[in-house]
Amino acid sequence: MIITRKIIYFLLPLFLLQTSRLSGQFSFVHISDIHVSNEAPLVGNIDSNGIIFSQMLSNIYALNPKPAFVVASGDLSNEGSNGDGMYPLLTQYLFPSPISNPANGDYFIDPAATIPIYFVPGNHDYYSSLVPPLSDPALDAYASQVGPASDYFITYNNAVIIFMFSGYNQFRPVWVDWDVDNIEGSGLTIDQCGWLRNVMAGNPGKKKIIIMHHPPVNAIGTNADGSPSTTSLIDAEDGSIINNRSVFLDICDSNSVDVILAGHVHQNVVANRAGAVVDENWAGGVRYAQTAACMYGGYRIITVDSSFVWLGLPQHISPVSISENNPSNDHPVIGYDPLQKMINVNLAVKNSSVAELFLYSISGQLLSQKCLNDNQLCISTAGLSEGLYIIKIRCQTFSYTEKVAIY
Repeated sequence: MIITRKIIYFLLPLFLLQTSRLSGQFSFVHISDIHVSNEAPLVGNIDSNGIIFSQMLSNIYALNPKPAFVVASGDLSNEGSNGDGMYPLLTQYLFPSPISNPANGDYFIDPAATIPIYFVPGNHDYYSSLVPPLSDPALDAYASQVGPASDYFITYNNAVIIFMFSGYNQFRPVWVDWDVDNIEGSGLTIDQCGWLRNVMAGNPGKKKIIIMHHPPVNAIGTNADGSPSTTSLIDAEDGSIINNRSVFLDICDSNSVDVILAGHVHQNVVANRAGAVVDENWAGGVRYAQTAACMYGGYRIITVDSSFVWLGLPQHISPVSISENNPSNDHPVIGYDPLQKMINVNLAVKNSSVAELFLYSISGQLLSQKCLNDNQLCISTAGLSEGLYIIKIRCQTFSYTEKVAIY
């Protein structure tokens, strides 16, 4: 009897896991508009958007339950097609270390490579110059450092997730489009539309989710922090795609696509085909959803089960201060080693005074305080539960704060 119970206790978690997978239930995280940049906004030479991206990945990894994967729908960089673009500023936070000519799905947000991240480009990823904005449709830097420059799809449990390139800036005369704040994308080609139809036909009965940069349907929503968006809007096509927009919408309708996830406008909103704002989990047709910019702390959790694709309400992290009054071009480097259970700190700045290091819980409780008598310090995380923590470094000339995930 004891042996039988042990077998049952051993097999039960495996049974529950398998049951969950058979039911098709899983979750993933949608982010957009990362905008890593070697230009503004910067603190010294620190890429603040890149640091926020790092904090976002730590926040995502600390979620419980953990997501199956992450999708990032465009504007990964502020300028993407000049030389290597700015993609080394993006890939330095991913695992494994930067790859030459990676395949889609080769990058992960964690060193154990359990949560892949999938990308699709936005209009900024086509930029070869910021002033004036000039586009290069070749996407050479994107292809060499992020993933192949072509539409693709993945399947997971009972869903097909389709990644589509919605194009570069499509400038039009001011008498046609006076709203310069919401630039349209060039849109889709006939070949892309044919490819999409074939993907739909090859995945019957699956939940259908499309990831792209430009929202095929636009509406006024809220900013990342929940405040009302003040963006101007001509109509549901404003800030959307030009070529084959109606064809794309018809394909989505005729194939009962569940949701399209987009960014570009830096806001949170869900709309129907007509551009009317609807609830996240409106069941009246295709939902066209936007997630506010990652660089402002926006993200969204999507849960898929056998009956529905559930859109979580917009989420927001408050990025911690990057640096204050730091006269140096460098900044402290803080990393977590999950194998050794250690937080490694490299001060990496010229500092004549003694620096103090503080470790806080995410709720602000002081857990540890130490002095840095040299430029490096290791802090054991043994005994700490999984989750987000805050490291603050303070000395006479500057202070620096960063979130770190313990797992």
